[in-house]
Parts: sequence; structure tokens; C-alpha cells
Amino acid sequence: MIQEQQKRDYDKNPIIISNNYISIIYGVIFWLIVHLFLVYLFIYGNVIDWTHNENWYIVLKEEAEKSFRFSGVLIMILITNILAIRTLYKALKSPKKIIFSNNFIKSNKNFNDLEFLELKEIKDIKKGYFPLLLTEYKKIELSSIIGILVTFPFLFIMCLISVFFELLTKNRIYFVVFSNSANRVININISLPKDYLELREYFLYQSNIDLNHLKNNYKLLNI
Repeated sequence: MIQEQQKRDYDKNPIIISNNYISIIYGVIFWLIVHLFLVYLFIYGNVIDWTHNENWYIVLKEEAEKSFRFSGVLIMILITNILAIRTLYKALKSPKKIIFSNNFIKSNKNFNDLEFLELKEIKDIKKGYFPLLLTEYKKIELSSIIGILVTFPFLFIMCLISVFFELLTKNRIYFVVFSNSANRVININISLPKDYLELREYFLYQSNIDLNHLKNNYKLLNI
């Protein structure tokens, strides 16, 4: 299998991995969580008094007429949904991609990732259940702690989905490529077994790194 892979010229026939498939799933899940929370607030959070009329449409109409704040919330929800659908459409139309060539890896900027990394500059590759997003910090301080708190809900969802995909495919879907010359990294998410096999062959031949024998990454900060 390796001998066959040596015949491939990655400059003429590079491996191209779409790196936002999982990100779209996270976005949809986050959208569902936010809306379920809003439904809970409206029904059980005493935001609206549902007891004075059995017709929910009349109740909502009365609340909208007497409360500008309630109307404002509804308008904000509508605008947020329109923006979310627009963002999803753009992501599907122009997916983020990572290109693997003979001597370098090129990424079109997913999260805060490196856009370009030569293979000789690879310091290490680790597998994980979530991407390494917080790479701009050089030490633990207040801003980095706030960053962890903000991203933690997303990372938790990513872990759940990663475990689910690993049970289905028997492979880890997140890999973090560390650089010798930069603090930032390249996050790779692999959703298809075919992509995993291609990348395993690529790193075995190009960098003598076996994706089947990587250490786990549990770091939230690249420090």
C-alpha cells in the first residue's frame, strides 16, 4: 500500500480535506440548544403568563402589543435565525479546506489556524476529541481563563460528537498539527474513513508519522 502511495505526486494530485463538515454540525446543535433554552424560558420561565387564555396565539399577540421588550426579543430571534441560515449557506457553498501537498500543508483559515505549514516544520501531531482553538496565548492569565470558559460549552459538544464518530468509524476524527516555528496549529477533522486512510498514507510517507500511533491531546491552550 505504501509503495502504491509513493507514485502519487501530491503537488499535481493533492489530498483535499473539507474541514468544516463537523463545524456545521456543531453550529446546528448550538442552534438547537439556544432555541430549546428559549422555548423553556417562554413556557416555564414566567416570561409570559399563559394562564389567562387558552389560545397561545392570542397570548403571544397580547404580549407583543403591550410589551416592546417582548417584541424586540422576537425580532432579535428572527434576525439571528436569518443570519444563522446565511452563515450555514455560505459554509456549504464555500467549505473550508486543507490541502496536503508534497512539502507543505495549506489551510484556508479555519478558526485561528495556521494558513501554511511546511512539513519540515512539523513539531508533532496529536489526536484529540476537540480542536485546539486557543493558540494565541503564551501564558495562563485572565484573558486565557475567560477564553476557556467561553469555548468550554463548544468543546464539550465537540467531545460528544467525536466519541460518537469514533464509535462509528473506529478512528479519531480530530488531529492537531503543531509547528516548530509558530504558536498556532492546524486542526484537521476527518469525518470519512477514506480521508483517514489517505492522510495516514500521506504522513507515513512524507513525514514518517503514523496516525495510528499518536499521543492524545488534552490541552485547551497551546502553552
